[in-house]
Amino acid sequence: MLERPSSDIHLVKSASPIPTVEVDLDSVDAEDLISAMTRYLTSVASANETMRVTVYAYQTPSVNFHEPTNSLFFGVAGPKSILHGINEAIGSLHDARLRFSDYISIAQSIVDCHVEDGKVWRPLDAVTWYADLLSESSDDEHSESDEDGDAEDDRHIVCTGQPEDEDENTGRIESPARFRIARSDASIRSIRQKIEEVFGLPEGSVALCGPDGKALRSDAKIGTLRRRWE
Repeated sequence: MLERPSSDIHLVKSASPIPTVEVDLDSVDAEDLISAMTRYLTSVASANETMRVTVYAYQTPSVNFHEPTNSLFFGVAGPKSILHGINEAIGSLHDARLRFSDYISIAQSIVDCHVEDGKVWRPLDAVTWYADLLSESSDDEHSESDEDGDAEDDRHIVCTGQPEDEDENTGRIESPARFRIARSDASIRSIRQKIEEVFGLPEGSVALCGPDGKALRSDAKIGTLRRRWE
């Protein structure tokens, strides 16, 4: 995993609202959605290292599919062709419900990812961004061979879920919301730190463990953790 300070990330911004692709989150598997987006944007980044594109996301209840849904809106600050590419990438998923949809303001959205210098960057924390350099399969091997040395004391093992933001709106976009699902390509360290931050826990007090009770390495991925429990 390559890290970069936020000062070296040059987000593409827009003073005007940007168009979106809306996805019904109940129609797709979260990991498949992330994988489809990542594959497409990685191909874009590797094909043109000078391109800069920022993808913004906004999650909210919606009735744009003529029934209440929990929808995620992806907006692109950059070439319009990228938005169409995202639509095709997600549309290739089985049973995915999506549509070109409402415009969103980047001020009310969060940055999902950013393409720059031939890589796809995502926020790791408030001051650091990361780009994956290793496949998850190699990450699995790395984690399994070394995780014994990084196991946390049992007293520091917790089991928790990410709290959901409550929103009773059933109409179109009105207020920003956080993601409720940990991304498969997020690092164990970033999610562990987020849990500590959200629940006001001491630094280092949270460990994310496999079925054997051993903590995964901090540089392992959430996708690895999920597979261990399957």
